[in-house]
Amino acid sequence: MGYLIFKCRTCGKLNMSKEGQKTKLCAFCGAKNNLSRVRVLAKALNHSEARQVISKLKVYEVKAKTKP
Repeated sequence: MGYLIFKCRTCGKLNMSKEGQKTKLCAFCGAKNNLSRVRVLAKALNHSEARQVISKLKVYEVKAKTKP
């Protein structure tokens, strides 16, 4: 079973959940995210890979914000 990477619908922070889960509480703001309503940004095979993907997405977001 893999992992889904998505942004919290309330605070916009990156989160991950196991595939097949219906809801996930945001690790940052505590909001309940209905996983059928979030936009999945990426998928990963395991927890370690999901963490790596989130790290890369964070770097990408920072670069996108600092571009003139």
